[in-house]
This record gives sequence, C-alpha cells and structure tokens, in this order.
Amino acid sequence: MKFFISTLFVLFSMNNLYAGTNMKVEGTCTGQLKNGQPVSISYYSDFDGCKAKSNGAISFNGEENSGLRTGERSFKNDKDLYDFDDVKLVFANSTGNTTGSLTYSDENNQTQHVELQCEVRDYEYMDC
Repeated sequence: MKFFISTLFVLFSMNNLYAGTNMKVEGTCTGQLKNGQPVSISYYSDFDGCKAKSNGAISFNGEENSGLRTGERSFKNDKDLYDFDDVKLVFANSTGNTTGSLTYSDENNQTQHVELQCEVRDYEYMDC
C-alpha cells in the first residue's frame, strides 16, 4: 500500500510540476542501492536536440531517496549527465540498454555509487 501511495504522489507531482512544459521520459533504470534495497527510476528532460543544458527531473521508487527531484541535464564529452543536487545519474551518450552510474547520499549522509541497468529512449530531433 505504501508503494501504491508513493507512486500516486509521484505521478500527481509530475503532472502538476510540469504542466505546460515539454518534459518527456528519457529513460528508466533499475538496480540495488548499496544497502541492498531495490530501486527503479524514471528520468525526464526538455532536451530538444540543440540545448547544451536542459531542465531535468527524476522520480524514484524505492525505500530510500524516493520521490521526485528536479535539476539539470547536460552533455559533457561523451557523457549524458543528470544532476539533481544530492543525486546524479551519468551514462554514455547513447540509446538502448546501457549501464548508468547513480551517485546519492545514504541515510547516514554518506556518498554512495552504484551501477544500474538503464533503458535510454531514442528520439529524433529537428536540425539545429
């Protein structure tokens, strides 16, 4: 029941927070946090194919760090970077199945790094 309520809250928050913006789902990731808790995330941005930096959002379903965070998406070298202050998601600038590196603060405020399995969506954009 807790998971169901959390999911409804995240969906409601996303609808209200981004009403009127062009945020779209960029991908999803699943894996385990350092303490063994399973986690699944969805991440979003308003990237249009041209911007160096875009608005971003990430929603967590898990025991820790659950909920919605907003921040920024950018590209540096060959990396796709999502920065949400206390949470960072980084993977190769590619599409399809890939490994993502998640950095987060645990319950003891210690920085943790884990690898997640991610599915990055493929979008086509107009020329800049």
